[in-house]
Formats: sequence, structure tokens, C-alpha cells
Amino acid sequence: MLLKLFQQLVQYFLSVSLLESIVAIFGLFSALTGIIFYFVIPICFAVMYPKVQKDHAQPGSANLDPIVVGVYLYKRTFVKNFTFQ
Repeated sequence: MLLKLFQQLVQYFLSVSLLESIVAIFGLFSALTGIIFYFVIPICFAVMYPKVQKDHAQPGSANLDPIVVGVYLYKRTFVKNFTFQ
């Protein structure tokens, strides 16, 4: 009886440690992808955007800040979707 209880306890701890390892691997993967999405991609965009903008400049076009354009479009769609008629 005591031996069977001990075997069940060992199986329980082995299964819990296996699940904990799997969760730790997923946590590490999500941390790495979070670093890529929140830091690496914006830094690459900030480095590459001025060159692309200069290479594809059209005559007579104004220099616009992409952040201001994004905020303007967001506000415009927000106001357009939530106007009272």
C-alpha cells in the first residue's frame, strides 16, 4: 500500500516536472519573440525607413512623419466610426 502510494507520488512529480519544462520552453520562446517584435523590428524600421524614403521620393511630395500620419489616420477612422447621426 505504501509502495503503491509512493509510486503514484513519483509519477505525479515526474508528470508535473515534464509539464513545467514544456511551459518553461514556451515561456522562453514567447520572451524571445516579444523581444524581436517590440525592439528589433522597430529599430530595423527606424534605421531602414529614411533610406527607403529617400530612394523613393517623388518630386513635389512633402516630407511627412510616419508617426503623425499613423496618428492622423487612427483619429480619422475613430471619429468616422463613432460619430452620432
